[in-house]
Amino acid sequence: TELATGSEDFQVRIWNTASGALLHVLEGHHNVPVRPLYHPSGQILTTAGWDAVLRFWTANTGRLLFNGPACYDWQRFSTDGSCLAVANYDGAVELYRVASSEAVRIFAPHTREIAPLVYPGLDFSPDSRRLVSTGAECVHVWDVALGVETVRVPLPGAVAVTSLFADDSASLVIADESRGVTRQPMPAAGSDPKQKAIPETLRTGEGWKTTLRTRDGRVVLVN
Repeated sequence: TELATGSEDFQVRIWNTASGALLHVLEGHHNVPVRPLYHPSGQILTTAGWDAVLRFWTANTGRLLFNGPACYDWQRFSTDGSCLAVANYDGAVELYRVASSEAVRIFAPHTREIAPLVYPGLDFSPDSRRLVSTGAECVHVWDVALGVETVRVPLPGAVAVTSLFADDSASLVIADESRGVTRQPMPAAGSDPKQKAIPETLRTGEGWKTTLRTRDGRVVLVN
């Protein structure tokens, strides 16, 4: 029933989707807010902006709760709402427990890499046990409990990429702004690492730089 939008005046607005009425205007960002995200409970709204600070608000009153960690502009709650994954500027992904607001684990590649300049996508698997993040010309899949990388999908030459777990959790939907959208099977445990999975092309052409997941689990592609 609510929709949060970011504006070029540095403000976030919350709207009633049924009536179109403006409910709250959230002020606090010092640059354009680009990524409003509701907690699965609907009680908390997070907003990330080009001022590199993640902010937490009460969704029903629009009150600022606190400023969170430095954030590139992409964050994702786990399905059960217990974790928040944040992409930061040095290519690492920080994982937070929502109740404590302190980083409980940092997922970082063995070799430090420069984070993509556009759309560093994050997504939890439906069971919240795995996390996918965009790296430098690749996509990382992490084991949340162990904090280790279990799968790396190379994407040579890719820059603007987002990725989501497909409904079966055995494959990823990867949107590459320059090459289209593919479904990438993930190798099974114990399989030969030299054996390459063959991706399925879902969309071709340029501009497919964003994948989103709705509350009912559907994957939406944005061109």
